[in-house]
Amino acid sequence: MQVKLIKTGGVLGKTMSSSQEWEFSEKEWGELIEAVEKKEKASKRIPDATNYALQKENGDEIRVDISSVPPKYQSFFKKLFEGLKVEKR
Repeated sequence: MQVKLIKTGGVLGKTMSSSQEWEFSEKEWGELIEAVEKKEKASKRIPDATNYALQKENGDEIRVDISSVPPKYQSFFKKLFEGLKVEKR
């Protein structure tokens, strides 16, 4: 399945993204999202804050907490971070 990591915000405020093809079963995808999905809503805009989202094959973006990535998925996120590039608009 094609998975996209989207990074927004930060000091420069540029949107960056990276896509990887990865073999996830639906169960594994569900486990990953359950572990990393941000549960709280952003109540205030924080200057220079960096936000992350995952998107599966043109599905909805899911806001994620990068600090919650389970060890099992660290290599997947490492590849996504290595491929981050500024999105052209």
